[in-house]
Amino acid sequence: MNPVKLIRHRGDYTHMAYKGYFKEGKLKEGYTHYWRAGDGGFNISEYKKALNEIRKIVKANSKILAGGDGEGLPEISKDIVFNGKGEEGSSETFYLPANPSKLGAFNFTKTARRPYDIVVTACLSVLKHFCPSIEVDSDGGSKGMTSGIKLAKKITGLDIKNPVSDNNQDDVF
Repeated sequence: MNPVKLIRHRGDYTHMAYKGYFKEGKLKEGYTHYWRAGDGGFNISEYKKALNEIRKIVKANSKILAGGDGEGLPEISKDIVFNGKGEEGSSETFYLPANPSKLGAFNFTKTARRPYDIVVTACLSVLKHFCPSIEVDSDGGSKGMTSGIKLAKKITGLDIKNPVSDNNQDDVF
């Protein structure tokens, strides 16, 4: 049995109890992106614009995406629901409701750095672009968002900024 490790992450101590949690010093299996509606609320029409752009990103990356269970096709007709493809490519489901009132107080997707991670970060970058009060964070910090931002810019043509700030290590997540 491996000894339990405690690591400092974003101001908290996190319990790492099983082997394989880190690979070459990088958080792997638990690698997660977080978002929540900020205190300022947001404009519903802007949220819907974000969903339309996010649907373009999901469609353009359908070869690496599946439905929420890692099988079939991503759902984009109303809610946006996807995961990576298959057992090796999937981790946790990414979900954005069509109705913004159903957006949870605290949302996250653990991607474990699998190939669909780039699509998750692209989607969150677009969401923040249209809804500035949405708060986004990532276990990868701002660097963890870079590839997704590039993908979002390429597909949408928008001037997307990095939604994660590394300046605030005591953030709300």
